[in-house]
Amino acid sequence: MRILIVCYLLVAISLVGHAQAKQRKLGPALNYASFNYWAPFVCLDGNTLLFTSDYTEDNMPSAFIALRQGVDWKEPVMIPKKISALTYSKAFTLSPDGKTLFIPSSRGGTLGGFDIFVSQVSGTTFSEPVSMGTPINSPANEAGPTFSPDGNIMYFMRCNKMNANGADECKIMIAKKKYGNWDAPTELPSVINAGNSQMPRMLGDGQTLLFSSNKHQPGKGGMDLYISRYIDNQWSAPVNLEFVNTPQDDLYASASSAGLNLLKDAPGERKSELVEFLIPPDVKPKAVIKVMGVVEGLTDLTKANVNLVNVATKQTLFNLNPDAKGNFVCYITEGNVYGLFVDPPTDNFRYFVKRYDLTAGKKIPNIDRVSATLKPLGPGDEIELAGVSFKPFSSEIEATSIVELQKVSRLIKGNAALSFNVDVTLFGLMKDSIQLQDLTEVITDTVVYEKEFQIDSVTTETRDSIALEYIYHNDRTPKQAQAIADFLIKQGVKPERILITYKALEETLAEKRKTVVYLKAR
Repeated sequence: MRILIVCYLLVAISLVGHAQAKQRKLGPALNYASFNYWAPFVCLDGNTLLFTSDYTEDNMPSAFIALRQGVDWKEPVMIPKKISALTYSKAFTLSPDGKTLFIPSSRGGTLGGFDIFVSQVSGTTFSEPVSMGTPINSPANEAGPTFSPDGNIMYFMRCNKMNANGADECKIMIAKKKYGNWDAPTELPSVINAGNSQMPRMLGDGQTLLFSSNKHQPGKGGMDLYISRYIDNQWSAPVNLEFVNTPQDDLYASASSAGLNLLKDAPGERKSELVEFLIPPDVKPKAVIKVMGVVEGLTDLTKANVNLVNVATKQTLFNLNPDAKGNFVCYITEGNVYGLFVDPPTDNFRYFVKRYDLTAGKKIPNIDRVSATLKPLGPGDEIELAGVSFKPFSSEIEATSIVELQKVSRLIKGNAALSFNVDVTLFGLMKDSIQLQDLTEVITDTVVYEKEFQIDSVTTETRDSIALEYIYHNDRTPKQAQAIADFLIKQGVKPERILITYKALEETLAEKRKTVVYLKAR
């Protein structure tokens, strides 16, 4: 296969009304002009791409895989014939982490016509495919699985008719994993399954389902792409994706966790091409950040506990354990403030926490890498309580701080031989003699000054006079430190084990002004 330089050709197209969209054709390594490219599927992190092409020696369609390198894609590699033989190659998919390939195949050992097989992926190396077996496979035809970001919910299509080129009379199924095994799948409701719904794709927000159907209305003709959202325990009425649908069949589309672009095949000047369409704001899914973490410090790293908490509601959104090497992956959806906690198996070890503010208007990166070291706490150790904050212009602890302060309480009680300093440092001390919004605390000082008074019409003398002077400032650190100590005492920590310290420092740069809370062991 030729070595081609990967580039992006940016093209803007203007359509009418709601259908306005920008599109970008992928570069020549993924769109060689003399060949067709179909059915793109990109894993959630956006780094692995599957597609079907007739860019082969015999011009017969085959499945390909391409890996991202920086902003470009490496030269794609054809999936070996032993993997792609007897398959419905346009329905290949990947797990959220890109490490497992799902293959709809009619090879030996199937329960029906086409079953879902799995192959483990390492770069461009594939293990021998193995059937998923029951209850996912059945005497009918199964293909095209897609997963929730945490990998615990699967959506796939089960069809009465399927061959190497397509399928018909399909419905979308859902299955949930419990204790490492898949429960028996059930059909999605009729609002999704209207008679022939195919190729489900769960987007990175975990609630937006992309699928294709020729039974829903309105439609542009043939199979059209639709989205439905799972909100308040029900699926919304499907919305036609007018900005990409055509009078022909529109079956295959995909999106990475960023949720900005829809990747699909589209007619080009000569052949079918792979194209990214900018998703309009009114149908755009929520953005998602992929967190790639590694835990260190434990003899058995699988004993660590990783959980994500909505710090406003205190709801735990997921809970998992790292693998034997300490690695874990999770996806966090925009919209709230979260705490990512990595807890040790015993209370005498220090924990790890990172706060994610993914509220509206915040810039959300595609990937964040974290390293959590869990080790015993010793004298002199210092932990920044990054998740602890106070209500504006006050010493009252924010409700979003409660989860971390509860962990601090357990840590203190788990280290009975140690005492602790709760230290609050203000970077950005400001003083003024005029009361401003942020200068609400008061320093009262006694000032002695000389005052002139009249003795007679000619003579004056001076004498000392005493006055009170009020200076407003924003140093609430004493009250804030005491508020944290009071909270910990209410959690059962003995008062004599806590010493509060505090200080306020000037800071000229506004962006560096902040209040930082530390826990220091002694």
